[in-house]
Amino acid sequence: MNNYKKRFFFLFKLILKKYNKKQQKKVNEFLKKIKIIDSGYELIRIGAATDGGYLIPNILDQIQFCFSPGVGNVSSFEDNLLKFNIPSFLADGTVSYTGKHNFLKKNLNSFDDEKNITLQSWVNSKIKDKLNNNLLLQMDIEGSEIEVLYQTDTAFLDRFKSIIIEFHNFHDIITPLGLKIYSDIFEKILKTHYIVHIHPNNHSRVLNINKNLITNLIEVTFINKKIAKCTKPICYTLPHKLDQKCAPCLPEIICPEIFYK
Repeated sequence: MNNYKKRFFFLFKLILKKYNKKQQKKVNEFLKKIKIIDSGYELIRIGAATDGGYLIPNILDQIQFCFSPGVGNVSSFEDNLLKFNIPSFLADGTVSYTGKHNFLKKNLNSFDDEKNITLQSWVNSKIKDKLNNNLLLQMDIEGSEIEVLYQTDTAFLDRFKSIIIEFHNFHDIITPLGLKIYSDIFEKILKTHYIVHIHPNNHSRVLNINKNLITNLIEVTFINKKIAKCTKPICYTLPHKLDQKCAPCLPEIICPEIFYK
């Protein structure tokens, strides 16, 4: 075992040692707040059958623009939206994109400069009508979603009819600081939105947290409370019939029941 692996396992054991019963209780209270509901809209799949495709509520007739920070090798989600006459704005400072969607070579961040831009500055630079709330946000920015969401105020998030976020480093909730950060983020989003779907990314490590097998990467779909028709418990087990494995060659990871039962 090389020095890097030794240090990793040492730090991991140190974290678990500090993960006492008091912290376990706090983590469990947080996990129970992440609850999937039936909003009265059926879920549809937009994008590829593998990574890059997401389940969203069927509200596309209420969406005018999509903002999609984080550009990968494919843009199947945004390409699919074009079939519904929904244009997308892309942003990523780490790639040189030459596709058909409007692209900004900047990273989404908590501040503005020549290489970074806040979510609010980006949206306002593209949408002149500051009251336009017919917006969709799909964000997969490799962990930077935390500082972006911290910086974005609740009133601005309320402009999005639906929000899809891939959360990274979710296992950090077993640490006091990580739990505080994720609790603050979800508390902010859940002021204006409900959770309508969760899909664990199977290209990720799994950790047994309070007898729940939790992935380090989770895709979460939200709907704005203003347009939800109801808030019933879902009447099906997960994965949803439209869910697909992000990594086809790896086993599917089942969404923990604590999120919907």
